[in-house]
Amino acid sequence: MQMSSFNKNGINTRVVENMDIQTLQNLLLRDLELDGDLLDDELRTIALRTLSIKQTESGEVYPDADASLEKFRTKHPECFAAVSKASFCTRHKRLMRVHNAVVRTAAVFAAVIVMCTMPVSAGEADPDPRAARWTDGEFWFDWTVMDVYPMKHSSIKIDARLDKLSGLLSGYVDEPENLLPSYLPDGFAVDETKMTNDTEWFAGGMCWLSDGESGRNMTVGCKIVYDKTVKLGIPKNSVAPERYVRNGITHYIMPNAGYYEVVWVNGNVQCSIGAQVSYDEMIKIIDSVYGDVK
Repeated sequence: MQMSSFNKNGINTRVVENMDIQTLQNLLLRDLELDGDLLDDELRTIALRTLSIKQTESGEVYPDADASLEKFRTKHPECFAAVSKASFCTRHKRLMRVHNAVVRTAAVFAAVIVMCTMPVSAGEADPDPRAARWTDGEFWFDWTVMDVYPMKHSSIKIDARLDKLSGLLSGYVDEPENLLPSYLPDGFAVDETKMTNDTEWFAGGMCWLSDGESGRNMTVGCKIVYDKTVKLGIPKNSVAPERYVRNGITHYIMPNAGYYEVVWVNGNVQCSIGAQVSYDEMIKIIDSVYGDVK
């Protein structure tokens, strides 16, 4: 689809969400060229969000933001020309249009360029966004559409309370320390650690912890998938998962009845942590999988 061929009356949420990356970029640029007359605020937000998600899925990256900006400037000079030309006008109404154009330009750059610098390794598309599925009551990964890449390395240090789990998993997967956090909140003590499954479809290990003083509970688990037709569902409520990207891996954070559940995939392993902790504590736990947390 060419930039000049967009029909304003034919653009809706479904159409935008089904566009490929190039068409989304062209749509946003055309909207910019028309001073925002092509898309309303809601559709523009949907287009930017969809573009961000699809770029994350594809692993599309540029060396750095400056290089990306120059590449973008060379490829789409009309974007800059429109703003430059408008800047010579002195009428208040036109200046407001210039201001809005600059704001939209920044938004387009954020999606078209800056989002491309997310921590996804060049040439390795994070498979999770494409494979994630959920309803109001359950979250799972569709492994049949997932491209499984070799396990990504992270911190070699893990919290001592997970040593037994790491030892059990080492019989099923190389370097399980890439899957486990180096930080867990104080007060939690291990209740039980064991392999919960060992079948031809998948093997699973779990550590249960609790804080006797506060009554809080936590689980840390890993499931090694052998058969891509397996469905490993996790209960959730009606709130959509929040995507949190670290080390080129998308983590899905879900609030569930007083605790947070996070699930992600590294290699052929589905990892999950469920805990009665604050949101900030859960982010700290996730971050610790990829490096020491002070």
